[in-house]
Amino acid sequence: MEGTDRRQHPRLSIDVAVDFTSGHNFYSALIRDISMGGLFIETDAIISIGTQLVVDLRFLKKHLRVSCEVMWALTHGEKGDGVGVRFLDLKPAAQKSIEAFMVLRAPLSCGDAEDDEPTP
Repeated sequence: MEGTDRRQHPRLSIDVAVDFTSGHNFYSALIRDISMGGLFIETDAIISIGTQLVVDLRFLKKHLRVSCEVMWALTHGEKGDGVGVRFLDLKPAAQKSIEAFMVLRAPLSCGDAEDDEPTP
C-alpha cells in the first residue's frame, strides 16, 4: 500500500556526528535517526542504493564499527538529503549497545496535564 510505514523497528530521532566509509571513500555526516534495524544518515554525498558502508558509531563511551547497506536515498526531504541504511550482521554486543543508547535517549512520556492536577 502506498504511504504505509513498512518499518519493523521503532525509530529514535537523534543528532549525532558519524563517520563512514564506502570502498576508498571517507565521509563525515550526521545520524538523524536510529533503530535496531538501521540509520538515517544525513549527507550530501551521492551514494547508490545497494552500496555497502562501514559506519563508525560513537555513543555511551563505546565505539562500534558496523556494516550497513544503503536501502534508499532521499533528496530535498524534511530531514535533508541522505540515505537510509540497514545493519548487516549486527553482533550481539553492538545490538546491546544500540538498545541501551535508545533507552537512554528515548523521549519521556509526560501523560495528560489533567492527570497531574491534585484531586479536590
